[in-house]
Amino acid sequence: MDLIPITNKVNPPIYKLGNLGKIRYQQEKERHKQRLKQTQDIPKGIQIGFNESNHDLAFKIKKLEKFLEENRKVEIVMKLKGREKAHRDLALEKFNSFLKMIKIPYRIVQDLKIAPNGLSIMIHK
Repeated sequence: MDLIPITNKVNPPIYKLGNLGKIRYQQEKERHKQRLKQTQDIPKGIQIGFNESNHDLAFKIKKLEKFLEENRKVEIVMKLKGREKAHRDLALEKFNSFLKMIKIPYRIVQDLKIAPNGLSIMIHK
């Protein structure tokens, strides 16, 4: 049995008898659960290219669907380099075709952003 401090703010301080190892174990379990919950909130990222082949896109779709099954948010980014920036309409068309290839139903969390260096969208199951 250990003397476990409850609070030191009052006079006299409050203590209780108990097993300190057991209480520390319960606190560690709670911290672990909170840490896992925090990592679930961080979105996963998938980056596609302007000139990627269909096979590469299919591979990235499998990864994206795995993230959606884990109930994670996924940010899809297409960065445009050099002369690709001049063909933003083709990039948008390729981006939309990539979104149509996703077989799992999803909802858009953050609308399509068209930035000077590319396109991005965030989806969730």
